[in-house]
Amino acid sequence: MKHTLLAALLLGAHLVAPAQTTRSMAPPIVVEVVEGALRLSSEGYTLSGSQTVVTWQIGTEGWRFSSGSIRFADGNAPFSCSVFADGQAIRCVSSGGSKGRYDYSIALRGADGQLAAMPQPNIFISID
Repeated sequence: MKHTLLAALLLGAHLVAPAQTTRSMAPPIVVEVVEGALRLSSEGYTLSGSQTVVTWQIGTEGWRFSSGSIRFADGNAPFSCSVFADGQAIRCVSSGGSKGRYDYSIALRGADGQLAAMPQPNIFISID
């Protein structure tokens, strides 16, 4: 079963350029869950399923995902992530049978090639 949810995560990224400051909302991120169910709570994402695939996509010019864009607070989080679509998307696959809550943050690679951590609410994936 495949569900797609357009999640405007209210990331509220603050982009700083030399000699000027620009405030910008981060673009919406599409979260796709395969073989699982996705519930959007006020705190984060809750997923169910033996193995879950989560895909984040971004369609804003100049921004890309890199292999380190999804940063799990727990170094032992059961996710393996890979970038595809020329950096416009990143996919994380959980190992089957894992349970628990996994806090994460998102960083995107800007036009200057540097990873920019994005200010964001407390977001997490919880596998039942």
